[in-house]
Amino acid sequence: MSAATTFLAAQFNLLQMLGTWFMGSFTQVVRGRYEVLWVVAVVTILVFVLADRITVAGLGKDVATSIGVNYQTILVSGTALVAVAAGVTVVVVGFLPLLGLVVPNIVSMIRGDNVRANLPWVALGGIALVTLCDIVGRLIIRPFEVPVSMVLGLVGAVVFITLLFRQQRA
Repeated sequence: MSAATTFLAAQFNLLQMLGTWFMGSFTQVVRGRYEVLWVVAVVTILVFVLADRITVAGLGKDVATSIGVNYQTILVSGTALVAVAAGVTVVVVGFLPLLGLVVPNIVSMIRGDNVRANLPWVALGGIALVTLCDIVGRLIIRPFEVPVSMVLGLVGAVVFITLLFRQQRA
């Protein structure tokens, strides 16, 4: 095989992987590619440790400062932890639209704004929603597969718009 053919094959393979990544699929999550997801487990533990401070920071700068919480530090730390978790997940799985908006808002509407109490429910809700969307994507046009991001985007958009209209009426 010539060098040009090898180069073109590598480029085609890279293009295929990029298309799969944009569609958010679990087909590329294989040994050697998923291990980095342990970073998300560490981030989850750190968020659980900081959960009470994050809840207080959510009440506003004045309240957090009066209680003795360094508002700016918690705000930056929380944002950094969320960015790391989202970035690692996107690198491994791909784009999963509206997941971080829909599930936490629904859990917060049902259970209130306590981050420590809601964290397990948000994790389980996210797992359930992604799994359900993946199953639906596999069943819609069998034997082919609709990417999980398409189903999740559609479901997430409908749920998020419903939540917005529900908030406006209340």
